[in-house]
Amino acid sequence: MQLGRRGLSPVMVGRRAHLQRLRELTERGESAVVLVVGEAGVGKTRLTQELLGATPRRYVVGQSDLSAFGRSFDAILDLLDRLDATADAATGQVPDRLGALRSELAQLDPELPAQAARRRIDGLVERAADLIVSLVGDGGIVVFEDLHWMDAESCAVFERIGHASGVVLVGTARPDSLTHRAPAAEMLLRLERRRDVEHVTLDRLSETELAQLVTAVSGVRPARPVVEALHARTGGNPYVVEELLRAVGDDVSAAATAPLPWNLAELVRLRLTGLDERTRQVAAVLAVLSGRSEPDFDVLVAVSGHSEADVVESLRRLVAADLVEETSPDVFVFRHALTAECIAGELLSRERRRVHRDALELLTARGDADPAALAVHAAGAGDTDAVVDAARRGAVEYRQRGVCRRALWIAELGLESAPEDLVLLAEAATAAWMSVRLDDAADHAARWLAAARRSERPEDAVAALVSAARIAHDLGDRETSRRRREELCELVAQLGPSEERARAVAAVAQLLMLDHRAVEAVAWADRAAGEAAAVGLDEARLAALVEKGSAMLDIAGMEAQGAELLRCTGDEASAAGHHVLAARAFNNVASLADHSPQRARAFVERMAASARTAGFDLLEGGGDAGSGGAAHHHVVLFASAAEGDAEAVLDALGDDPLGDQSSSRAPTKTILHRVRLLIDLGDVERADAILDELGADRVLGAPGPVDPGRRLVDAALAAAHQDLRAARDHLGAAASELARRSAADPATGHRHAQGIELAVLCAVRAGVEAQELRRLVDAVGEPTASTSRSSRMAALDVARGLVAEAEGSTDEALGWFEAAIGPITVSRGGPLVATAHVASARCRIATGRLEEAAGHLDAATPLLERWRGVRVHQLAAARRRLERATSDDGPALTRREHEVVALVAAGMTNVEIAEKLYISRKTAGVHVSNILAKLGVANRSEVAAWAVRNGLG
Repeated sequence: MQLGRRGLSPVMVGRRAHLQRLRELTERGESAVVLVVGEAGVGKTRLTQELLGATPRRYVVGQSDLSAFGRSFDAILDLLDRLDATADAATGQVPDRLGALRSELAQLDPELPAQAARRRIDGLVERAADLIVSLVGDGGIVVFEDLHWMDAESCAVFERIGHASGVVLVGTARPDSLTHRAPAAEMLLRLERRRDVEHVTLDRLSETELAQLVTAVSGVRPARPVVEALHARTGGNPYVVEELLRAVGDDVSAAATAPLPWNLAELVRLRLTGLDERTRQVAAVLAVLSGRSEPDFDVLVAVSGHSEADVVESLRRLVAADLVEETSPDVFVFRHALTAECIAGELLSRERRRVHRDALELLTARGDADPAALAVHAAGAGDTDAVVDAARRGAVEYRQRGVCRRALWIAELGLESAPEDLVLLAEAATAAWMSVRLDDAADHAARWLAAARRSERPEDAVAALVSAARIAHDLGDRETSRRRREELCELVAQLGPSEERARAVAAVAQLLMLDHRAVEAVAWADRAAGEAAAVGLDEARLAALVEKGSAMLDIAGMEAQGAELLRCTGDEASAAGHHVLAARAFNNVASLADHSPQRARAFVERMAASARTAGFDLLEGGGDAGSGGAAHHHVVLFASAAEGDAEAVLDALGDDPLGDQSSSRAPTKTILHRVRLLIDLGDVERADAILDELGADRVLGAPGPVDPGRRLVDAALAAAHQDLRAARDHLGAAASELARRSAADPATGHRHAQGIELAVLCAVRAGVEAQELRRLVDAVGEPTASTSRSSRMAALDVARGLVAEAEGSTDEALGWFEAAIGPITVSRGGPLVATAHVASARCRIATGRLEEAAGHLDAATPLLERWRGVRVHQLAAARRRLERATSDDGPALTRREHEVVALVAAGMTNVEIAEKLYISRKTAGVHVSNILAKLGVANRSEVAAWAVRNGLG
């Protein structure tokens, strides 16, 4: 009995919280009235379908029909028509009652006197409500779709059911259609005066949710520019998105620009039916004026050719028809961009050009117009010079205001008319980089650099080289970044003292810092600060200080000085309005400085505030990153992971850990960071799903061998699944690639430290042999005396210690764990430090130093009290091992667990154990986890050793 269009998507998107609320209400078994509201096509019917499709309770559904508006009991008749095949016929009475009532409702005598008709209708209302309630029984669900079209008699039945006990009554409605003319409006007011009505409001989809919907329908995750364009076009209405996808078939990217399907265009035309000619003319002008800027009311009046009073009256009618809304005083926009698109499309091209030309002349004469409006109307009027002029001014203005996506859009609009314009190319590359459109940024930077070289002025090439080098670095293309840095050094030698040379020297310092060539970076940063001060270039001076402070964090003994320099520089940059520099400074000091997690969170929140102001969306998932739109995720993920708050981490990841990051190559680093968190927390199924969506071919950097970061994540996940063969393969590939890259860049291992530590942690627990893990950690190389004890180094220390412990080298392992337990690491990873404490405790238990072991476990406990997953399991196991070491009681294993111990000792994986014992793989995994906890051991190798000692191996 589920009704209506289910849609193209096999899964419902963006409504998890709404569905959960409905389920809570229905599962209580108590009476409730729920009103689900939202505009047409937003997913009200799909939500009720999902609710009913999963409920074990009885339910009935009815739907109102606009074509039958005014027909008495129409919605009730619809419900009864659908009950024939589902009514309970245990006694044979319900079908008779149903059929009799249906006949009476359908044959209501219109000739009855008013008083008799009223009594007759009241009786039918009572009987219909009672029958429906009896059919669903206590705890049952009654659903009525489209209350806004419901007739008065059906409304009376709805209201009576709403007062019944033990029934959950659900109605869906469009709030804009619940006017005083709709009987349901008055009925709902009466009902709410007498009992609580739960309101569930469905909004349009966000860009992230729209990307999920497109992926679910097409199987292809759309690029970010496609998502942005499709969201702007559809407003995030699920029905409209699906209809556009249906029209374009497999070519998802075409949905943003494809002609409107006839059904959507016809829906708009139907909405215009009944409007007078003047109102249609005003709507047409408003549609043409609508674009990337809000239509100007005075321009609308002037271009329409009607008086202000007539235009106001026409707008009033468009608002009443729910086509237009007044978003702020005198600002009128179409509720759906597609409505404007369809209306404007009905005009001749000459008519559209005339409107744009008149609007351009009016706005130009005023002198205070928004650059976006000027650019749109100039483009529509065919005035290329005016387009370029507005685009130059607008791109700079929007970027400085932190509206980087808008800056990118207007710069690209201008480049259509002037593809070699250096200002527009520079703004396009910068805005694309700041808003994480890195592929677009690389393209614009390459065109900018080529055009600058053709100018034969070294000064023109400096900024282009700086941009190209940084973008190449963020894309993981280290070789191109290195070549660009060398070109910058050559240019520095050619230039005399100037602003361009100061910027070039600062850029070289930054690139050296990013490559962890810290000592060289500090030297170049000092030079850059001096040159910038000499020419009075304050922004370049501050940039040099950020690079210097960041580099000092990687030099032993200079961490505190670097952190203080970053803090002071961040304050100064923020006060001067250089918000990108402030965001970078605060982010880097939060990432690596010596302070508590709470103070780290405060710094990251300051970073987020600066990044939002600048529109700086770039997010690397590590040091030297900023965030604008992604700032909330970065703050919560960074600080919550450092504090060991698992729930906060999962809340920040939300339904879609890929988010808007997946459409460009470099943010894969961010995605892998999120996958590592899920594996760490034990949510391996969700990690699997993300990697499946990410795809086997999705790698960091230029084409070539798979990045070790992805290999390490795959190894950790395979180990978590107890797939030892796959884990070994991935670990071997990661070790080979790390060794190859580390030979050319010694800092490679530091960049992958967190992935190495997690892969080793999971692999040791799964029983991967120590010699295979030794190859991985040896590929990184030994730290030098000048290397800072940063959190990255701490992660490598833990990894090396775990390998040494697995080899039986207890003293070596203790040395590594002690190195990892230091104040500078706590700010970056409470769970990481806890793992070092737990492993150190295991080593001390093994050597009989039980009191010291207890101290380490006590230190680990508060760091993991809000965490979950493998680290928490190891803490519990170590606690049990310590308890056993101080008592004579052995572990209480069940008979089945003894069987599993013997099979583990025989070298079987979880899959093989499951097949041997005829149990599921998941059950086998649960048995192994329980055994590890009861025995107080860290991995399968120790289980095997225990089995041999106790005669089970």
